[in-house]
Amino acid sequence: MITARFSPSLDWRDFIAFAQGLFARENLVEKFETAFAEYVGRKHAIAVPSARAGLHFLLRTCGPTGGKAIIPAWTYYAVPAVSRLSGFMPRFVDVRPETLLMDEEQLAAIDDPEVKVIIPTHLYGRVQDMDAVMKVAKDKGWIVIEDVAQGLGAKWNGKMCGAFGDAAYFTFGPTKNFTTLGGAMIVTDDDAWAERLRAMIAPTKSASKFHAIKAALFGLALSLAAMQPLFGMFVYPLLRWGKPRGFDLIEKATSDPPHDYPLPPPEFYKNNINNAQAAVGLRQLKKVDGLNDARAVNGRRMLALLDGAEKADLPSLREGESPIFMSFPMQIIDPDGLAKELIKHGVDTTRGYMSYGPGLEFLQPGSRDTRNAFAPRRPRSHQAAGAGAGRVPANPTDAGVAHTPNPNITTVQFVSRTAHVAAPAEPVIAPVGATISGEVTEAARLAASPDVQPDSPAEDIVPDYPHARHADRRVLHLPVHPGVRPSQVGRIAKVVLAALRRY
Repeated sequence: MITARFSPSLDWRDFIAFAQGLFARENLVEKFETAFAEYVGRKHAIAVPSARAGLHFLLRTCGPTGGKAIIPAWTYYAVPAVSRLSGFMPRFVDVRPETLLMDEEQLAAIDDPEVKVIIPTHLYGRVQDMDAVMKVAKDKGWIVIEDVAQGLGAKWNGKMCGAFGDAAYFTFGPTKNFTTLGGAMIVTDDDAWAERLRAMIAPTKSASKFHAIKAALFGLALSLAAMQPLFGMFVYPLLRWGKPRGFDLIEKATSDPPHDYPLPPPEFYKNNINNAQAAVGLRQLKKVDGLNDARAVNGRRMLALLDGAEKADLPSLREGESPIFMSFPMQIIDPDGLAKELIKHGVDTTRGYMSYGPGLEFLQPGSRDTRNAFAPRRPRSHQAAGAGAGRVPANPTDAGVAHTPNPNITTVQFVSRTAHVAAPAEPVIAPVGATISGEVTEAARLAASPDVQPDSPAEDIVPDYPHARHADRRVLHLPVHPGVRPSQVGRIAKVVLAALRRY
């Protein structure tokens, strides 16, 4: 049996609801916002054109810009890009290898008055320990904005993701576990925040009927393409031919290369959710729990069947966590090789679209904006001589953001488990996990070396985040969506185990 990597949550009833919404006279968007707020357990829900726009509006609502936002080092590129656009410099924190979520212990160790915001991410339908995050945030006075782009319906100790922080944002793309064929939502309990947010998005235009119909046709095409027998007849042969040759048709069609945002793009202020999309959202709210339960059953079954697999790091569930398994990420030495092996047996997989945040091109020295490149370094002699000579020039990416850069904070700061160029070297800590246990990074070795002096070239070394970096090289996602039957989960696990034994 051939298995697709994704299964849209759309069915024919959703498209009927869409058609009815096109001609509805009542305000279905407000009705959808109210229903969504009730589902998440929030006071206010506000529709926005995209999750990127939602994050931008939330960060602009936080107050004066110019501080820092804490972001997991294993992230989607748009999070640090939008943070910089909104006036907050990214400060990365490594992830835990068993969850690929932000390391709460590292988070608690941060002592930086420039930090104003933290953006915990509920990645892959896994759940951040929000009790720990909220305790740290309360002690340090940080604002918490939850990233729930992949976690709608997941819970921590029985409480819905998105109901913990000061605010949260969700996205409703066609491949998510919940879709309105585009658009997103931000939620909060703060009346003042809600008032400012609604005023901020007031100029935003709803999607036209023509745009919504195009989105519906695209969603219909995706749904049909992922269904049997069409997937097996038309899509799978192209994938089986292309993957061994390094070509993935689906990733090619849906790729979004990482890029910076010099200015808020027009997309932030147009194509907001309209009545037809809201009608789809109202219907999706009735079935999202059932679809999430199916994902969770498949995910837990896959975890049990692969338990003890050699040469692989599997997800580890924590007490209090109720994940929805948007996907099943496993870490192996050769993910591309395993993907090529699995496609021969009818199992379509993906490497995903997350990035090693500190390695993003637009954060590197020599990029268009080097102010946000690496951790603060001691100024060179010519830089020190020019200090205080006039106002610090504005960051090119701050165009349209009303704030003056702090002259004492010139670059992004990073938090690392193994090395930090601006702080005394920590002992070398070997990475955890079956696939990375024997490796120690060059940055960690140099940081721990007594021969490296503060004024030596080693102060230019990039801080290292071993677990996020290894995820970038070794994550492969197995399909556990509702379209995968229990018998297929067992078959996929057998193929994976047999392939791993051959490594």
